[in-house]
Amino acid sequence: MESPLVSGTSPQASTIAGAASEGVTPMKIDPLCTPEVEAAMSEHDRAFVTSSENKLKFQSYRFGMICGSAGGNPFNDAVELQTALVPVTWPKRIEIDLIKYWTVEYPIVGCYKVYYDQFTLVRGGNIGIGTVVQTLSMDMSYRELITRVKLVKNSKEGFEGVIYVEFCTNQGRWGRVGNLQGSHIIEEQPPAGFLGLKGFYGGQAFVIDRMGAIWGQ
Repeated sequence: MESPLVSGTSPQASTIAGAASEGVTPMKIDPLCTPEVEAAMSEHDRAFVTSSENKLKFQSYRFGMICGSAGGNPFNDAVELQTALVPVTWPKRIEIDLIKYWTVEYPIVGCYKVYYDQFTLVRGGNIGIGTVVQTLSMDMSYRELITRVKLVKNSKEGFEGVIYVEFCTNQGRWGRVGNLQGSHIIEEQPPAGFLGLKGFYGGQAFVIDRMGAIWGQ
């Protein structure tokens, strides 16, 4: 007998369809991002957030506006967080390195690390590419969550990247790194029903080509 997952219909989707056919109001499934965010996403990210299966599986996450260039290989912290073998906490520490990269006027985000209780997510590289010139290291205290994120993209032609990152927490603390002299300034807070920053998604190669916030409940 063929698995329903192989044929493209999840058990949850079958239940919802069956409920609708029996006159029962189906469960409401909220989108994982706003239409504006979806329109700005890469094809890969758009396919992820519009998947019926992912809409069910990742309901505890919301994806914010992306910032940066279209290059790099896609990454999505929500996937690792959702499939982790240990309970996932809120971020306990975030480190962001900015590097001087080729002829780009301002340093760009080369690498970031998000520390949780049991594991750490690392994105980007910096290996043999540029020199780390600025670093943001921010530790979270008990029940402290990042509730505001600001990202800025390089405005010059050529490699775009992210040249500025700023965080604000629910305890009124700030952390910032980089230069505000850019374009495409993104400033976001958690959507209704969500509490704070859980991780990021975007594109990476030797550096972070683009990144956007992932909010959690």
